[in-house]
Amino acid sequence: MKWQVIKIRVLQWLKRIVLYGLFGMLVFAVVSFSALQIPSVQKALINRIMGGFSKVSGFDVQFDRFYLLWYDRLEITGLRITDPEKNSMIEAGKLYVNFSLRSVYQNRDINLDAVSLTGGAVNLVTI
Repeated sequence: MKWQVIKIRVLQWLKRIVLYGLFGMLVFAVVSFSALQIPSVQKALINRIMGGFSKVSGFDVQFDRFYLLWYDRLEITGLRITDPEKNSMIEAGKLYVNFSLRSVYQNRDINLDAVSLTGGAVNLVTI
């Protein structure tokens, strides 16, 4: 074969690899975002986050509703945190949390990028 033919075929293969790779990444992003909109997947994710917080801090965490806005943004309504003596410590009407998704999957400390709180109350009691 001539070098020109080989060069054209290699460039066609590279073009296909790049286009299929971009298409695969797009499909993966759409499917994963769709999967994260399923309530059972959201519940598993939030239970993991809140379970880790409860285990580390020793405080009981309860909430009424949560909604995953994007991959790393979460809206929680009716958040209540109680201490081991069952005293209400923190209550929040709505809590918007922006966190690092990578830290959730790597079993490290969960890093919060931003937190917005509306309708909150904090009760501090010495035990």
